[in-house]
Amino acid sequence: MNCALLHARWAAPAAAVWMLAACASSKHEIAPPPAPPPPLDASYDWHVLLVAPFGSVLKDIPLALHEVLVFRDEAHSASPADDPECYAADGAAPRFMTRSPSSYLLCFNHGKLSRIEATVRLPENDTAQIVADACTMWMLERQTL
Repeated sequence: MNCALLHARWAAPAAAVWMLAACASSKHEIAPPPAPPPPLDASYDWHVLLVAPFGSVLKDIPLALHEVLVFRDEAHSASPADDPECYAADGAAPRFMTRSPSSYLLCFNHGKLSRIEATVRLPENDTAQIVADACTMWMLERQTL
C-alpha cells in the first residue's frame, strides 16, 4: 500500500480528534446572562383594578360603592338600554402604577359588571418610562400564559 494514500486516509480523522481535544481542554468563559430588571411594584399589574370577575352582580362587589351619573353622546350609545350604570368606590380605589386613580368606576350592564374605567395621572417627565415598564410586564405575563 502506498504510504501517501495511508497518510491521507488517516489525516482527516486525526485532525478531527485533535480539534475536539483542543476544544475540550480549552477554558472558554461564558458570560452570565444579564440580570433581570428589578420587579415592578405589584400595582403595575392591571389585575389589581379587577376587584371582582366580569359578570358579577353589584351585591358581590367587595367595595362600598355609590352611583355616578355618566353622560355620553348619543352617537356612542346604541340605545339607552345599553347605557351602563356606573359606580365609584366610597373609599380608596386600588392603586395602579403606584398611584391612586383620579377616577375609578365599575360599570354594570343589565345588572352585571361589564366594564372598569380607571384614570391614572402620570408625571409628564416619567410617563414614557412608566408606560414602557408596564407594557413590558404585561407582555411578559402574556407570554407565560
